[in-house]
Amino acid sequence: MGDEERKSTRGAADRLYDRLTRDLFARSVPGLVLLLSIAVSVTSFSQVMLALERGTLWMWLIAYGTGWLMAFAVLAIGRRFNLVLLSTDATTTDEQYWATEERFRSNASRRQRAEYERLVTIRDAAACSSVSLFLSIAILAVDFVVDVHLHESPWSEIRNGAAAVTVVFVAGVALQLTHREYVKRAWRFLALSREDRRGSGATGGSQ
Repeated sequence: MGDEERKSTRGAADRLYDRLTRDLFARSVPGLVLLLSIAVSVTSFSQVMLALERGTLWMWLIAYGTGWLMAFAVLAIGRRFNLVLLSTDATTTDEQYWATEERFRSNASRRQRAEYERLVTIRDAAACSSVSLFLSIAILAVDFVVDVHLHESPWSEIRNGAAAVTVVFVAGVALQLTHREYVKRAWRFLALSREDRRGSGATGGSQ
């Protein structure tokens, strides 16, 4: 196997790994969290846990795919409320960002692409997870309000769930802050890479 073939094989393996990592942590897991909160609101926590314990491989595969699809709805809601960002610069459109990223991918080294994919995976996973947690809190809050009208004394449930809801909310805020930090890092990485290429081009031209 020649050098070009080895590079092509490594590049394909890197792309596959990056895609699987992003699909799992930035898509399926946040989508599954939202699906579980919906299931808990429709049934109960104990019933959901029982279903998970009895889950088969086929059920988990279907859940993985459903969570992956649900994540696109989560991202759309997040974009609507500025909870999912591509750039901290308000003047940068999505089209400009994607064009910058495409130029980067076509010229970056294997190490640069791997570093950028790591930043993007964390950025997207933090964004989707935070929005998913916020939506889960909203769903369970609506479920509680409905229970208030159906039961005589639902307030005892507050004592059981207040701590959990607080932890989930704090986690959502922390993930949102992480998302915004990695938005800055990813965009800065693209900008620095672009400047490096310009500097290299200017050096090569002067020679």
